[in-house]
Amino acid sequence: MLRHLVQAGVLTPLTFMLCAAPALRWSIGFAAGTLGPDPIAALTHASGWWAMSLLLATLAVTPLRRMSVWLSRSVALRFGRRIGDWNALIRQRRQLGLWSFGYAVVHLGLYLGFDAGTLHAYAQDLAERPFIALGSAALLLLLPLALTSTQRAIRRLKRHWLRLHQLVYAATVLAALHGVLQAKLGHVSAWVFAGVAAALLAFRLAAHAWGTRAQPDAMTASPTAPASAARAAASAAPAARRCGEAPPACGRRPPRPSGTNRRSRCS
Repeated sequence: MLRHLVQAGVLTPLTFMLCAAPALRWSIGFAAGTLGPDPIAALTHASGWWAMSLLLATLAVTPLRRMSVWLSRSVALRFGRRIGDWNALIRQRRQLGLWSFGYAVVHLGLYLGFDAGTLHAYAQDLAERPFIALGSAALLLLLPLALTSTQRAIRRLKRHWLRLHQLVYAATVLAALHGVLQAKLGHVSAWVFAGVAAALLAFRLAAHAWGTRAQPDAMTASPTAPASAARAAASAAPAARRCGEAPPACGRRPPRPSGTNRRSRCS
C-alpha cells in the first residue's frame, strides 16, 4: 500500500491541494466577511505564516527522505529501504518552494498596499524597522530561486544552479529573524518556526560535515551524474575482461574477425 501511495503519482496532486487550500479558504472568507474585524491584518498574518511553513517544509524534504529510509530498514519493510524509493518526495520540493514564494509575495503585497501605502513609507520602514528589511531581503533571495525552478534553467545553469539554490538557507535565516523580531508578546509561533529552521539547518551542516548528503536526484539534473555512471562502469569492467579486452558498453560481443575459430584461446 505504501509503495502504491508513493509511486502512483498521488503525492503531487495531494501536495497541490494542500498548498492551495489556504488561498481558497481566504477567498471564501473574505467574500463572506468571516475573517474578523480586520480582514487585511488577518490575511497578512496568515499569508506570512503559510509562506514560512512551506519554506520549512521545502527544507524538510531531504531529512524526511533519509528518515523514511531508516524507518523502513528498522521495521524490515520491503519498500522504502533504498533512497531511490522516496524520489517522489523530492519531486514535491519545487512545488512547495513555489507556493512558499507565492504566499510571501501576497504577504508583502498586502503590507505595501494597506499598511505602508506608498513607496516612501516603505523606504522609511526599511530604515526604521529591522524586521521589514529582513523580510524584504528574504523575499529578494527567493526571487531568483523561483525564476530558475524550471528544467530549462537547470540545463542552462548546470553547476551554477546548485550554487544559486543554496540561497534558500540564507533566506530561511532571514525569514526566521523577520518573524522573531516582529512577534508580539505571547505569540510563540515565530519562535517555533525559528527552532524548526535551526534544527533543519543543523541537519544540513551535520550531513555536509560527515559527507552523508544524498546524491543529487534527477530533478536537479546534476552535471556530475554522467561522470559518476562512467566511473561505476569503469570499475566494473575489469571483472568482465577476457583475453585482455574489455566488454563493450552495450553488453554485446564485438564481431569475430574472419578466419578465426569459434572458441577463443587465451595465451
